[in-house]
Amino acid sequence: MLLQMADPSVHVPYMVFLTVAAIVLLINLPVLFYLYSIIGEQYDSRYLLKKALTETSAQLTRYRYTILIEEQARKERHELKNIYFYIQTLLREKKYDQLNNFLIDHIGELSEGTGGIHTNNMLIDHILNTKISAARKSNIKTYTEILIPEALDINEEYFCTILLNLLDNAIEASRNEIDPDIQIFMNIKNQHLVCCIKNKVASNILEKNPELQTTKRDKKAHGLGLRIIKSTVKKTNGIFDTSIDGSYFVATVMIPLNQ
Repeated sequence: MLLQMADPSVHVPYMVFLTVAAIVLLINLPVLFYLYSIIGEQYDSRYLLKKALTETSAQLTRYRYTILIEEQARKERHELKNIYFYIQTLLREKKYDQLNNFLIDHIGELSEGTGGIHTNNMLIDHILNTKISAARKSNIKTYTEILIPEALDINEEYFCTILLNLLDNAIEASRNEIDPDIQIFMNIKNQHLVCCIKNKVASNILEKNPELQTTKRDKKAHGLGLRIIKSTVKKTNGIFDTSIDGSYFVATVMIPLNQ
């Protein structure tokens, strides 16, 4: 075609043109197939990431709803506790000591909260308490050191999305370890909310797998937690870092506070 365009007087036989065209097409078929597969894979990857983000958002919504229910239940427990105290006073006057002790025991049970973390950031508290409870049910020890103010000037949904996935990743990784434990640190440093989560590992996984690629067969469906963390941290203009500290894998997130 280029030859005829350059010099219309040149005549290329039809069979020659057809043969050359067929050869060119055959040569480029693998390239076209490769490009098609790459585009398809990227589309599937974006779809799975979007789906995972949607599921995380839905989970946060469920947590918010659960918080409202727990708050109502807490108020009802407080009212019931007052009734027990009233009964307790009456019993003391009648000297029914045995029944009085029974009521004291039950009042103690009613006064127990639903979780051990209380920062007055309700959604953060709920996520921490829920995931810590899940870890302990899997025989994973948990340690916390959380020093954050009641009022945090950050995007709560972004941070809770990050926190949720960090904890899920740590719990998932700890299930295969001997004598596992997870350490959670959270504080404010240099106008940044710093969240550091450590989980025990048997070997230096960053040496073997520096990009932290999933080792599971369904690579598209797994490893999304890490991608969600990176994507969400980027939205906050924050920093995400992973390292090895002795026998612990350390994931650290720093999110700037709004000025």
